[in-house]
Amino acid sequence: MKTYYVDANIFLRFLLNDHESFSRQARRYLEKAQRGEVRLVLTTEIILEINYVLRSVYSLARQETAKKLQVIVRTSYVDVLERDLLVEVLDKYERINVDLADLILYEKAQMAEAGVLSFDKADMKKIQAQAVKKEM
Repeated sequence: MKTYYVDANIFLRFLLNDHESFSRQARRYLEKAQRGEVRLVLTTEIILEINYVLRSVYSLARQETAKKLQVIVRTSYVDVLERDLLVEVLDKYERINVDLADLILYEKAQMAEAGVLSFDKADMKKIQAQAVKKEM
């Protein structure tokens, strides 16, 4: 079976259905993956790129963007690298008004039992406050 690492534009065309030809091709790739004909791999970097495009180019709200990203990450026939991490991070991203990359950084540091070094103190405080609420 052929494996493809998928670029953001494929998922964007699928999610937005905004280009007749490319959107149709994106759907076909996903349908092939669903049938087990190809393996589609999604990396964390591409999730960040999709988020950036949806937020900055298409001006989608953080919550709407989070929901669209959750659809992709939870799709069983797409091989999502770091799926568990991304599912957790995207759930938080929908609720907490912080940068997605900061959330990923924080969660990876937590998994490694490490701290985060950042000048973005405001986002880190929001993330930590949410973590404390969850523990209570």
